[in-house]
Amino acid sequence: MIGRTSEAFATHPVSWQETESITNKVFSIEIGFDCDVTAGSCGLSKAAIELIAQQSQAKMTDAEWPLIIRNALGKERIGTVNVNGLCLQQINQSTEEEKVAAWEARVRLSHYIIQSIVGLAQ
Repeated sequence: MIGRTSEAFATHPVSWQETESITNKVFSIEIGFDCDVTAGSCGLSKAAIELIAQQSQAKMTDAEWPLIIRNALGKERIGTVNVNGLCLQQINQSTEEEKVAAWEARVRLSHYIIQSIVGLAQ
């Protein structure tokens, strides 16, 4: 998994930081080490891609994919690195960041990811 450094994470709106921090914490508890799964970036082996193609069903796959791999191939096949290259760019930003709807959307995304964690928990 490719996560964000604290500096890169700080470039995101507060609504993203708050909700993604919760999701990352829930995932980290399940996987057994701290990581930034909500960055949504990863490198995959051919075996991992084949497993994911066969088993992926979640609405949001941030946490689902690494848990599919862990459940089938073992925890030792999962690694993480944090980079500065995942900063939020202007094109990704919402003009409605401080509106309730923006927060609700981020909470909903967090909920979907956490549902996938619960569904694949061991």
